[in-house]
Amino acid sequence: MLAACLLVALVGFLDDRFTLSVTPRLLAQMSLGVLAGWATGMPLLGLVGAVLFPVVVNAINFMDGINGITGMVTFAWGTTAAFLGQRAGAHDLRLIGLVTAGAALGFLPFNAPYARLFLGDVGSYLFGSLCAAGILLGIARGVPVAPLVAPLGLYLVDVFWTLARRLRARESLTTAHRDHIYQRLVSRGLEHMQVSAIVLLLSCVITACWVFLPAGSASACTAAAISTYVLLPPVTKRLVSSRM
Repeated sequence: MLAACLLVALVGFLDDRFTLSVTPRLLAQMSLGVLAGWATGMPLLGLVGAVLFPVVVNAINFMDGINGITGMVTFAWGTTAAFLGQRAGAHDLRLIGLVTAGAALGFLPFNAPYARLFLGDVGSYLFGSLCAAGILLGIARGVPVAPLVAPLGLYLVDVFWTLARRLRARESLTTAHRDHIYQRLVSRGLEHMQVSAIVLLLSCVITACWVFLPAGSASACTAAAISTYVLLPPVTKRLVSSRM
């Protein structure tokens, strides 16, 4: 599984260097997702991996646009995966979690609060594939999926919310833009680290709810956190307008 993640990162590196088109990148992500799913010991998870790898890898790639945000979120995911793996006796999941958390923690001083290094596609693809591989391992080892996905919840919501808005406006989905919720918050005047901290805080709240609370309470908590995040851009816009 780690080999599959490194190969996904290689695809990102090639894209950084030579700008690959969408089709070969997507096919590579799907193929390596199949490989990772098969490597869990449950071959049918290859079908899940074919979907999960592109979704998670590209979500992290799309969201990696400001200082600190992906390092913080993937550190939260890694520590959560390590905790869940330890609690369930899934030592391979614990290992994936520790690798991810360690990589994120090692990268953060170079990217926050001021960026001297950026992940690029190679880094975001690596973090995305590690998270996707961990989720596959969690499914294979009987670890509850919701707490494993929870740290990435705001990333997934932001990506799909933005894609839906652009589809509704009949805008191209492949054209570069700054329509993500976190990007709109920065454009409203918030600092990079303020937005990254907001995303981390809400992600941790969602995760803690799914780890420690019943599903009903966790669902209500998640809905409140997501609503708060989605409503932040218009709220900040009104606050900025009122001060001018």
